Amino acid sequence: MINIKFRNAALAAWAMLLSIILFASCKKSSGPTDGPTLPAEFYLTATVDGKAWSANIKNGDNNVAGGTSGGLLFVIGAQALGTDSSALVIAFPSNPQLNAVKAFDPLQKSVAAYSTKINQFSADPAVNGSGSYVIKGKNDSSRVVEGTFNFTAMRVKGSGASSVKVTDGKFRTVYRDNMTPELPGNLKQ
Repeated sequence: MINIKFRNAALAAWAMLLSIILFASCKKSSGPTDGPTLPAEFYLTATVDGKAWSANIKNGDNNVAGGTSGGLLFVIGAQALGTDSSALVIAFPSNPQLNAVKAFDPLQKSVAAYSTKINQFSADPAVNGSGSYVIKGKNDSSRVVEGTFNFTAMRVKGSGASSVKVTDGKFRTVYRDNMTPELPGNLKQ
């Protein structure tokens, strides 16, 4: 039982660490508006508590990042609206079954999380979160993955709302294999 709890915590911590590392090294896209943008070729969009959400902070060439590490494929994006910012991360096995509805569950190597400046939310069933995803396509030659997701995540850090509901999630991104995250200079010890 302790080993299972440790694996859950370790997987959730890894997902959050990766999102924080990527989030800290990102810069906001230049564009005419501060609001959500229409999906381009590569995107990460959702409805968060009834409001449109779209990744709009550049990480490299795109507003969404993807990568494999430890048998998982991570999809990460961040949004800045005025002085508010948030990040969304989902992770699933790097060799997913296509067009199958799968539940987010760290025991099945899949997680979903949403984070704001002060709050972190997890869809882990161990904290009463729930949700599912469907991988619609994965092309290993072009390194593009796309899919859909929905989840209810419970607050695991911070104050305020005890949960967040993420619906109508969609993503399409290029991913890199065998990513080894490196801390940005300002976070190195």
